[in-house]
Amino acid sequence: IAESTAGVTRDRLYGLVDWDGKHFELIDTGGVEEAGKDALKTSMQEQTENALEEADAVIVLLDGASGLHPVDREIINRARALQVKTFFVVNKIDSAKREDRVFEFYEAGIDQMYPVSAEHGRGIGELLDALVADLPLTANAATSDATNISMAIVGRPNAGKSSLVNRLVGEERVVGRQEPHDAVER
Repeated sequence: IAESTAGVTRDRLYGLVDWDGKHFELIDTGGVEEAGKDALKTSMQEQTENALEEADAVIVLLDGASGLHPVDREIINRARALQVKTFFVVNKIDSAKREDRVFEFYEAGIDQMYPVSAEHGRGIGELLDALVADLPLTANAATSDATNISMAIVGRPNAGKSSLVNRLVGEERVVGRQEPHDAVER
């Protein structure tokens, strides 16, 4: 999905990734938002926490278009506390002209970042190369039963998590609604 409205993905969604003969399961999440009293947001947070607990590795997806946000810092710290391999990805870097937007994220103490454009496929090959190089993945797995690594994607809503999942799995696997969760409840 590539929607300009936050809140179109709510649940944990799964997909298999095959890159260079290596396979892993990818878990898309609804994202992490500032705490609130909205029951749906609370449920989304719980789904994200469940995905983090079952993941062997984490992709923290940051929004290069909107920049570093206090919630991003919380997500980064939460991922570090998990003590699993974590990949920090800055999305919406659609051209070389936008690469300077990545530097802001170094403030959060991130040493290695992967600038990508999930919507346009920019930087995806480099990210996938890093993922399969750093993780003990099963070669020649044909089904999810043979996949031994589960990876969660977390970030703020509308950072492009679902678009990244679709790009990595190679199909439009994640489908969301046009209206955000607030509009659905009305």
